[in-house]
Amino acid sequence: MTANYLRNGPLTVCSAVFRFSPIELMGKEYIASIQDVFRKQGLPKFTEQESVEIGNKGERKFQVQWLFSSYDDSELVVIGTSSVTYQTFVYSHFQAFKERLLKLFGLFCTETDFYHGTVLNFFGLRYANAIEGGDWKEYLSSSYHGIVFPQNLVVA
Repeated sequence: MTANYLRNGPLTVCSAVFRFSPIELMGKEYIASIQDVFRKQGLPKFTEQESVEIGNKGERKFQVQWLFSSYDDSELVVIGTSSVTYQTFVYSHFQAFKERLLKLFGLFCTETDFYHGTVLNFFGLRYANAIEGGDWKEYLSSSYHGIVFPQNLVVA
């Protein structure tokens, strides 16, 4: 196998999520001040949306989320009553991502008085890669190719 190299890294999205005990006053007390702070940090676009969460027993729970994004939609922060998610679509390296994530989360914590009585339950970090064009298997060793099914197998 010959070595193939990509001109640009395949990372397309990097996302981090913080989950914590609910802050039920989020929309009534904090979102306006968070929006003002984030606007000044390069996230001027603001929208509110309702999402549906399915519980363990199949029940539907409607939740409001607040979305803050950059002019070019290269950065996104999604806030709910019990979570904050930061995504970037222009990942350059981990240090820059970490600094921006901690800066925005720190501002969120200051505005919500997060450090007094809120419990952090979960932190997750996810990278999403995409290799566009050509045969992606050329860029990965065979151990990353996954399961190879017989050619005569019909998948519906």
